[in-house]
Amino acid sequence: MFNILGAIFILVFFAIIAVTIILKQTGGTKILVLGKKDKRELLFGVGYLALLYIILSNAFDLPMPEIINRFFWNSDTIRVVGTIFCCFGLIGFIVCVIAFWQSVRIGIDYENAGKLTTTGIYSYSRNPMYTSFYLIFFGEFLIFPNIGLLASLIVAFVAFNLTILKKEEFLKSHYGKDYEDYCKKVRRYL
Repeated sequence: MFNILGAIFILVFFAIIAVTIILKQTGGTKILVLGKKDKRELLFGVGYLALLYIILSNAFDLPMPEIINRFFWNSDTIRVVGTIFCCFGLIGFIVCVIAFWQSVRIGIDYENAGKLTTTGIYSYSRNPMYTSFYLIFFGEFLIFPNIGLLASLIVAFVAFNLTILKKEEFLKSHYGKDYEDYCKKVRRYL
């Protein structure tokens, strides 16, 4: 049961991204700007695909070296906790996409930043979308506790944090005092 749930969570995550891209592009907004200015950002795509494959290889016994997929522990209680984290993460992600709909981008859009979103879920966290990603990926690790997902989780956390810092530099230069005031009132994560 947990294998299927873990696969469903990550597939729903990617489906939300795909549907958002399609809907926004159909409406005339190009939201996929990852790597437009900094080609190193394209490594996110590779990382996401590796994460997807590791999860699916665990769920469906796809080819993967045993050392990568060997579980650290086998606890249904921890897997239930992972399922809860994934649920909260997916709900948060959906709420973020809806709240951020006018400005949603994948990557930093230096040319069309859109309006600064500071209401709704963004009045509690400056980065609720990344917080949702953390919840989903940590939940997946609790469902599939192996070295492959642990390594992916660590790399994702570091990469997300570096991206957030880079994004904050851009937002400070683009929105100035409005963004600085927002930072004083709202935390980076929670």
